Amino acid sequence: MFSENLDYAQALLLARQLGFAESDPTLDVEGFDAANKWTFLLTHAYGIVTKTDQLVFSGIQHITSFDAAFAKEKGYGIKLVAEAKKLGDGKIAAFVLPQFVKADDPLAFVKEEYNGVVIESSFADKQFFYGKGAGSFPTASAILSDLSALGYDYKYEYKKLYHHEPGELASEFLLEVYVGFNSIRHIPTEQFAVIKQGHKRQERSYIMGVISFISLQKNNWWKDPDVSLIVMPNGIIPTFSKVYNYSELAEKMQFQD
Repeated sequence: MFSENLDYAQALLLARQLGFAESDPTLDVEGFDAANKWTFLLTHAYGIVTKTDQLVFSGIQHITSFDAAFAKEKGYGIKLVAEAKKLGDGKIAAFVLPQFVKADDPLAFVKEEYNGVVIESSFADKQFFYGKGAGSFPTASAILSDLSALGYDYKYEYKKLYHHEPGELASEFLLEVYVGFNSIRHIPTEQFAVIKQGHKRQERSYIMGVISFISLQKNNWWKDPDVSLIVMPNGIIPTFSKVYNYSELAEKMQFQD
């Protein structure tokens, strides 16, 4: 969509023609597929058992060419990212949302039918796994692998669920986000801890700021078709105390239609 300068409809049509998107692309582009897979990985990584309706998630269906131009201007790409991070209190911040990624981020190189996974641990540092996640041959290979596993009585298991104390999803943390919109009336600016930057244009406007994750859990304004919410790089802020550093640098900005 961004590298070829295609609009959303053109990019989706091309993806379907290449076999990278389903005939009904809702599960892919609106984040349902990523959220479903993320529930499995949360169980593997942290022993957390959850459902998609308990996760904050969205896809790329509301991303616009305006957002893409902003990203390019800042040297970012835009990717749909499922993220989980252990906070200081041991709880896990987890969500599936569009994110800006820097040019040197491993995920910036994940394009077309490829998927990427970045794992970071205390002793092994960062590890990056990369491979095809769509198309006829990758799908057939995965099916064959499952059938082969049946032949040697493979048992699927969640070691973190059965052999470790299960983790717990966090709600009390902050996110630094970009929000694009057509009308400020769609944006509850009072829910932001601080708004660092904003710009109003005739065709579309945006703000960048810090908002509590609980606000996204309890409200749906960010799912409006005219609103695009994108998480900033390293956007998880573990504690509320850090927001006071932002407030010394920026004041809330007021927009009017």
